[in-house]
Amino acid sequence: MGIINVLPSEIFNRIAAGEVVVKPASIVKELVENSIDAGASRISIEINDGGKEIKVIDDGCGMDEIDISSAFLPHATSKISSLSDLDEISTLGFRGEAIPSIAAVSNVTIISRREEDELGCIVNSVNGHAARPEKCGAKKGTTVHVKDLFKNIPARLKFLRKDKTEENDIISLTDKLILANFNVSFQLIIDGKEVRSSSGKGLNEAVFAVYGRDYLKENDYVNATMSGITLYGYINKPAFSKHNRNFQTLIVNGRYVVIQDISFWIYNSFSSFLMKRQYPAYVLFIDLPADMIDINVHPSKIEIKFIDINTIKKLLSSVIYASLEKGASQPKEITLDKVVEKKEVPIVKEEPAKIESAKIKSSFINAPESRKSFFDKAIKVKSTPEDELSDSLNGNKRRKY
Repeated sequence: MGIINVLPSEIFNRIAAGEVVVKPASIVKELVENSIDAGASRISIEINDGGKEIKVIDDGCGMDEIDISSAFLPHATSKISSLSDLDEISTLGFRGEAIPSIAAVSNVTIISRREEDELGCIVNSVNGHAARPEKCGAKKGTTVHVKDLFKNIPARLKFLRKDKTEENDIISLTDKLILANFNVSFQLIIDGKEVRSSSGKGLNEAVFAVYGRDYLKENDYVNATMSGITLYGYINKPAFSKHNRNFQTLIVNGRYVVIQDISFWIYNSFSSFLMKRQYPAYVLFIDLPADMIDINVHPSKIEIKFIDINTIKKLLSSVIYASLEKGASQPKEITLDKVVEKKEVPIVKEEPAKIESAKIKSSFINAPESRKSFFDKAIKVKSTPEDELSDSLNGNKRRKY
């Protein structure tokens, strides 16, 4: 009898969930990427209980009864259909693992309707077992409601961090999604409170929604093209560097990615203009043909590989150096709010004793009544016999007080 077992779906979906569902933010990422691939222009994210309950609502193309049932099947996707499609992936998702992996570790409800359908449909999944779809009233688009995350998997539940920590991860992820998809309107609500909102009216508005108005003043806009690769976005002026790398965003073909080689290259380009433990801030977009990158190298697709990374580095160096030279060549303007005219002060000659008396009076001007007797004694000047003898020999007459 053989010892190799063919695993049932509930087991391999649970294994796949270990790679896809690392934390609540991972679920948000997968669901939002599905919404963007569905052509959504508005996406709402609702979070409760530190991410143990997640709802993502979009106005995308929606699904019919057949597609909503297939969405719970492993390796079922609308993004690719042949082997050659893997060489030119233009969508954010493509593996067909998100929904079944999420459903394996939580309870999921999906409601969806296409624009051409009068009614929508709803499917409930409990512990990875999806029910038959039913007709229901629904708005155009799709709503995915995830509840009871890791409730039936205590070993995974105990590894969740504090609610505030998980929420901060979701906020940080949402910021990257807003920047990467600046033509899509986003809303993030945590425990009933709106913490992020963008209108989807362009890059400047997205940057303002995430970082505020001052960010646009502290950064230079760059735009360059080389060998079919376009680079654009914002790079900070050296005077506005940051204490950490949280303000570094790299987006390749609409996908937020983390590439250590690129990050280190940008840092080196800035290094001579930065103080110790300071890092450049940037929001940079790289657009290039889909066949020049490989995104199928990481479970969460957060890392990618370039076929020609040297061209990317040359392009980065050219725009960074141009920005730094521009900042160095601009003269610094100094504006004085007030101009103080210099006035001549008349010199009043007084006898030494009177000047000394005036100095003492100025220092004791606010003295209380109890100290007046001391003040009167302090201003008296007396001559000693030795002084009078010296003055008489020199022909001077000392004035007595």
